[in-house]
Amino acid sequence: MPTGTNVWDRAVEYADMIGQEFPTSNEALRLNYVNTALSQLHYKLAELDPDYFHAEAQISAVASTADYALPARFYKVKQLYLRNGSKRYLLPRFQHGTMDGWEIAPVEAGTLDLLYIPAFANLVALGDALDETYPPGWEEWCALKLTIKLLAREESDIATLTALYQDVDGQIERSAAPIDGAAVDKIVDVGGRFYSRPWAWTLATLPAYHYRIQGRR
Repeated sequence: MPTGTNVWDRAVEYADMIGQEFPTSNEALRLNYVNTALSQLHYKLAELDPDYFHAEAQISAVASTADYALPARFYKVKQLYLRNGSKRYLLPRFQHGTMDGWEIAPVEAGTLDLLYIPAFANLVALGDALDETYPPGWEEWCALKLTIKLLAREESDIATLTALYQDVDGQIERSAAPIDGAAVDKIVDVGGRFYSRPWAWTLATLPAYHYRIQGRR
């Protein structure tokens, strides 16, 4: 499994700085360079495909309590569901301008399932292994990103490396979005089984399943 050291060594090789004190012999500064490149890749992939990274957490809602702590690595919310036993019911997003006379806190207790994009977790040491599944070419991307920064600091010519970086960057974008290349665009509930108020149904009155698959072709 690759480590932060692998990324650093490849960047130094690209910059033709092997054996030199420049750019730095400071381990903490090297670690900061590597974490910066890795975090830039992480957030780029998250923007290309929100499902590339996924995490879930449960929040216990308390009646009349409006504020709740988010997970430590929270970056962006995907969906929020109200859980009822083994079932999840989507809580739709709303605009603050529409909250005319609304309660701003839950009126009763319940369990919320939060689906979210996790934030990047910094490496603690250069020798730490990277546990994320990145698309092909990610090591080159990070190394070139880091190399360009190192050479710019030295005021060297980075034109050739920038062109190479742009080529690898295009490869990353093509590989990363979408992560599931076989998925259709969406499945539409045309039978009304899961309409805007699913909790209003009883098991005895649930309509039959009727779906239509909508794709690009």
